[in-house]
Amino acid sequence: MNKGGIGMEEEKTSKIIDTFQRFHQSQRKPFAPKIEGITQNDFFLLHHLMMCLKQKKELTGDTGERLGIQISVLSMAANMSKPAVSQALNSLEDRGLLERFTSKGDRRAVYVTMTDRGNQVMEQGWKVFVSFMDRVEKEMGEENTRRLVELVEQFMNIMQQVRGEFEMESDNGGNK
Repeated sequence: MNKGGIGMEEEKTSKIIDTFQRFHQSQRKPFAPKIEGITQNDFFLLHHLMMCLKQKKELTGDTGERLGIQISVLSMAANMSKPAVSQALNSLEDRGLLERFTSKGDRRAVYVTMTDRGNQVMEQGWKVFVSFMDRVEKEMGEENTRRLVELVEQFMNIMQQVRGEFEMESDNGGNK
């Protein structure tokens, strides 16, 4: 036991909890002064939309048609539920950062695209974000930053796997 009276396993678990709580709290604070009044969550959702649109344009070429992404695709890319994405999109649409439209071929299919204002906000936000992350990487070092990303990805994959196993166990009444 250590001086606090807790065992090494408890201390390790407590340190993990504290670290993730600090990380989670840091996500609530803007990474830089607010840009056009968008939140950090808005920025990340718009970033996913921008990347999906870019990927779609690369796959289909510039056909001159209006490019849009279905909400279900954006939901998967952002790792958010469809209702959460829809709610965020409503707010972003109200602020003129994106717009929805229906497909000429299938009126039931709703697509989302960036407006000119949304593109401007993202361009400004991206510059600020890259500058911020460059400073963080400079402090951490390139190799440590690369390792951190690899370890966090590995950790999140394992967490997802174990969470799925726990859910299956609880669905089976605790029996494996």
